[in-house]
Amino acid sequence: MITLKNSFLSIAITSVLLLAGCQESSAPENPSNESQTPTQETVEDGLHLVGDKKWKVPPGMMENIDEQMELVIFYDETSDTLHQELGQKLDDLCKTLVQECTMTGEAHNVLHEWLIPYWETIDSLKEVKDMDQGDKLINDLYVHYATFEDYFE
Repeated sequence: MITLKNSFLSIAITSVLLLAGCQESSAPENPSNESQTPTQETVEDGLHLVGDKKWKVPPGMMENIDEQMELVIFYDETSDTLHQELGQKLDDLCKTLVQECTMTGEAHNVLHEWLIPYWETIDSLKEVKDMDQGDKLINDLYVHYATFEDYFE
């Protein structure tokens, strides 16, 4: 029960950081010059494109996400503690990503739709006690990265 309580607390803290950590900026919120009016369909779907285009992620934020992907790609999965260490490194990078967030508007909200489940996977990786479960979470991260590449550039 304590683990469930800690997980809930971690998710709650993460949500607060995500909402409070992102700063207002003049970064473009979509790839075109046209304004994007959210429709009921896009709001309910969460992750979505701007028409047929991907959302633009500012270069500094993209570098952070690329660094996270590289950590996973070059990860050496030889022990349980390495899964936890990788989870901690990814968590630290996610915290930096949120602190340095310059996205606004709908683009910002859509990024959060991707970031929240991704970060939940990282939180699970930090606590993993079993190699098989750690490997499954690593595979889940690859799925999150593929999803990211489907919606963002």
